[in-house]
Amino acid sequence: MIHRSLAPHLLDGTSRFEYETEMLIITSRKGFRIASVPISTIYSDEVSSIHPVRDTLRFFKLMRRYKRRT
Repeated sequence: MIHRSLAPHLLDGTSRFEYETEMLIITSRKGFRIASVPISTIYSDEVSSIHPVRDTLRFFKLMRRYKRRT
C-alpha cells in the first residue's frame, strides 16, 4: 500500500522491472517508511520474461539517473 500523496510521483515512472526500484527510491527520498511483507511465489510452467543483460543495463541507467539528482 502507498500513501495517497505519493501517487502522482509514482505514476510517471519507468516501466518494466525497474519500476519497483524507482518506486522505492522515490518513497524513501520523500521520507516515507518502507516495510516489507513476505510473499510466497509459486511458479508452474511460466517462462521468465527477464532479459539479464538488457534489464541489468536499464537498472544501472536508473541508478545513474537518481544518483545525479542527489
